[in-house]
Amino acid sequence: MIKIIIFIMSQINSDFTNKLKTWVTYELKQQELKSQMNKISEAKEQLGKEVIQYIKMNNMQKTAINVGNNKIFYHDDSQYNNLTFNFLNDCLMLYFNNDVNKVSQICNFIKSKRSKTIKPSLKCVIKKTS
Repeated sequence: MIKIIIFIMSQINSDFTNKLKTWVTYELKQQELKSQMNKISEAKEQLGKEVIQYIKMNNMQKTAINVGNNKIFYHDDSQYNNLTFNFLNDCLMLYFNNDVNKVSQICNFIKSKRSKTIKPSLKCVIKKTS
């Protein structure tokens, strides 16, 4: 059972209290499911590494493997590193022959053009029990 401590009882109605209790219940369930999904993802990734190793060792990269109603294919994915301001700064320094002023101006201009959105949200912090 979730307990809500209400300091100003006259300003809080029961509908609001019930919504808060339900929200906290959803938050806790969501955290539990995220934890389960992380464990599944880690196990799947480990198995995937083992399967890929087997496929490579047995030269099966061009083989489609039927598993139930699924076909499993080996595939090489290309992944790029994140485009960060440090990376951008390093590239611009190379491009502009270490002209710190020019690079700084460009990076500051780009930073100033980023859009920022403020979205109201609720945060749930689980109190530690003594």
